[in-house]
Amino acid sequence: MSQEQQTLHFAFGPVQDFVSQARRTRDLWAGSYLLSWLAGQAIHALEKKGGEVIMPEVKQDALLQQIRNPQPINFDNPASYLGSLPNRFTASVPAEVDGRVCTEAIHVHWKKVTDAVFALIEKNLDPLSDQIWQRQTQPKNFWECTWVLGEASYLLNQRKNFRVHFPSEEPGEKCTVCGEREEISAQPNRKTSKVWWQKLSSIKKIHGLDLGENERLCAVCLSKRLFPHIAQQAIDWQVPEFYPSTLYMSAVDWIIHVLNLAKDKGDVRQAAEQFLNTVKDRVIQCAEKQTWDKIAGIKELVESDRKLKGLEKFQYVDGAVFYQDALLRKDLKISNRSEVIKGLQKLQNAVQKYPPSKHTSATASPFYALLLMDGDNMGSLISNCSEDERHQISIALTAFTQEVPAIVRQHNGMLLYAGGDDVFALLPVSTALECARLCRRAYQCSFKENAPFVLEAQATLSAAVQYVQMTTALGVVVRDAHILLDTIAKDSTGRDALACRVWKRGGPILTWAQPWSKIDDGTLIETVLEGFTDETVGFSSKFFYTLPNLFDLVNAEGFPGNEQDIQDLLIAEYLANREHDWNDPSEPNKKLSQPEILKIAEERTGQLRHLCQEWKRTVTEQGKASFEPKKHSNSAALLIRFLAQKEI
Repeated sequence: MSQEQQTLHFAFGPVQDFVSQARRTRDLWAGSYLLSWLAGQAIHALEKKGGEVIMPEVKQDALLQQIRNPQPINFDNPASYLGSLPNRFTASVPAEVDGRVCTEAIHVHWKKVTDAVFALIEKNLDPLSDQIWQRQTQPKNFWECTWVLGEASYLLNQRKNFRVHFPSEEPGEKCTVCGEREEISAQPNRKTSKVWWQKLSSIKKIHGLDLGENERLCAVCLSKRLFPHIAQQAIDWQVPEFYPSTLYMSAVDWIIHVLNLAKDKGDVRQAAEQFLNTVKDRVIQCAEKQTWDKIAGIKELVESDRKLKGLEKFQYVDGAVFYQDALLRKDLKISNRSEVIKGLQKLQNAVQKYPPSKHTSATASPFYALLLMDGDNMGSLISNCSEDERHQISIALTAFTQEVPAIVRQHNGMLLYAGGDDVFALLPVSTALECARLCRRAYQCSFKENAPFVLEAQATLSAAVQYVQMTTALGVVVRDAHILLDTIAKDSTGRDALACRVWKRGGPILTWAQPWSKIDDGTLIETVLEGFTDETVGFSSKFFYTLPNLFDLVNAEGFPGNEQDIQDLLIAEYLANREHDWNDPSEPNKKLSQPEILKIAEERTGQLRHLCQEWKRTVTEQGKASFEPKKHSNSAALLIRFLAQKEI
């Protein structure tokens, strides 16, 4: 590096809190997108001072290109909807430039966003609300920017240990989204506060999906909530205003099932048309309409098949209309509630007449999936590399990032962030594991092609998949996803691992994790799932009820048996199933022979036992992975049953 140049390491936050403090998917998206946009502004400010980011590789990033040259764009351009720039980067800068350039850029552009939101609601604010707004949106009070000059990448981590940023104490009634900052109405009681917020929600640009009946927000959370409405003023281009809700993401598989039936079943088509015709309220009718990229499986069906002409509204309606419980909610502003409920019931009855698809039943599942992925030991990997090697790693990460949007789209997902070694997306339950598996494969392939000097055991990607009941508090689930990824997939399982957790309304009910290589890179789950759903020789409910006691036995200290003994116990329980008729699948009137039955039992229970065996992965100094067996757990079996039945 030239003597006139120096290396700058820069990071800013809060990151996890800013993103996870969300009640709606739009909050989640806005937090992720704004962080990425602010990072882009910091990078652009450095570039104008003669600096150049060297890690990660961002030269061709769509969002950064749009920041460099703002212009009208449509929602086909990923710059309008996808956060892709990380909050941490390394740059080569002239001797007279340091991190204050980035800090100032973040402060200036954050104020531009909050000022635009303030202009929208200013007429409804009184002096005290104004004071709260100015205090909470003051950039120096909110953003913590950390930087250091020097070659070694670990210097930034050392600098971050010296905390100099401490948020001020917040008085008064707290925001219903973050629970930390004071809500901005500053009213003396809940009754007057409710009136204040109702008045605010009557502003022309604010509609029924912006503020719930009992929501009271702080300045930061309200800025995220209303950001899509003022994006043109704040960032110089438009962003989509509507995003698929958790209810809609839960219903995706069922919608696709209905559309496939409607192509050939006249009664289903008629019921679907009648149902959609009942959905008349403007907001409910077009809640998903301006989504940047419709759910691929639904879009392709209604736009490519002439038989489905007239059913396009399935892309647009609010996800609440697919669930009777949601339709009964008082805060759902719908004028003909009973008519919509009757239409939904008729559609469900029509669908029920036909065999369900692999992932659906007569009604929509109340669960969706949240996927979080992160590269393993990236900091230590980079710190031990030369400048040229770091550049190759950066190229590998960029190539991976460019593949992720297509993978998530192919699995009917909604991508919230893809940058560097991070992925954050919402998906239907049926596709989340396969999406994670293909993202991991893309990560490995990108390193093999662009940074082949990195050992296979080092170029690894861990994943956390949360299966969530659709009404569970979104912020809680997002925060827990980071714990699931960092604590379970990485620390407890040893990285290069998949961790899954299932949430019901009351909270998480099961957690399971395995190294990817111990579950055939994820395909073993699908194999066992197929065995569970086999009506002829599948697993029975009784079989799963016996597993906890069986595993308590084999995990007990002093258990005299070996792996074969455990396998034999599972086989015995499997064969004790009286629900099996043991008919030959190829010839229904012919019974399977005893050797054939035993072979099936050995295969099915062997695969399940493999999933139930917990492992701890470690990497040797030579870069080789080794695995230490731990206890057996029935969490894998419960996960399989959940994936098959969408319930526990």
